Amino acid sequence: MKRKKYTIEHKVGILREAASSGKNLDELCRENNISKLTFNRWSRQFGKLDVHETCRLIEWERNKIEIEKRLAEWTLKNRLLSCLCNGSSHLPV
Repeated sequence: MKRKKYTIEHKVGILREAASSGKNLDELCRENNISKLTFNRWSRQFGKLDVHETCRLIEWERNKIEIEKRLAEWTLKNRLLSCLCNGSSHLPV
């Protein structure tokens, strides 16, 4: 079974919903398709962050994803150029 990846925004949103609404934890977890263990782990990770820290963390995550994409592109370009310079007729996969 493939695991669903939640963004930081979604995790913090679920934690805020739990804090502001009077819903039972079981009901909240069932609605968001997460376990109590996952909720408690998110609460330890993100529960003590204020809005400013959460925004900084979200921005950091977006920058990280962009850097990873650029690194992958540059690595592929480097491999292609290396093959062309070496005169190889086989392109890297």
